[in-house]
Amino acid sequence: RNNLITFPAFINALAPNFPEAGMTANFFGNDFTAYVYKDENGVWPGYVAKINAAANESDLATWLSNLEKADLSEFFVTSPGTFEAFKDGSLNSIPDRYAVGTNKGASFGYGTANGQLIIATSYNGMKEAFRLLGL
Repeated sequence: RNNLITFPAFINALAPNFPEAGMTANFFGNDFTAYVYKDENGVWPGYVAKINAAANESDLATWLSNLEKADLSEFFVTSPGTFEAFKDGSLNSIPDRYAVGTNKGASFGYGTANGQLIIATSYNGMKEAFRLLGL
């Protein structure tokens, strides 16, 4: 059987302590891409999900703001350490938000572009995801 996990189900399983995980289906389609970026500092997962065309932008912004308050360590293969506060940034002129972990190489970042949400657990992984997505 070809039973693929959907992005909303994946987020619910990956981050069960994220109170807004049940709202994921309101903003994202079922299909997503999970990737792994490897460098000298470790193995860093990332995710790309298509934003539903009918998603309410204000509600999505609230969902993302709440994601920043979640237990982000659930997204990592190894402990990221303690996170600094989230900051506004940009990558290739695309706004993003990020928080740096105390363990070398760890950061949690996300940005939206071309109707997609890109989540990365390292800055270098985010840069590579943007490059491969043509952003």
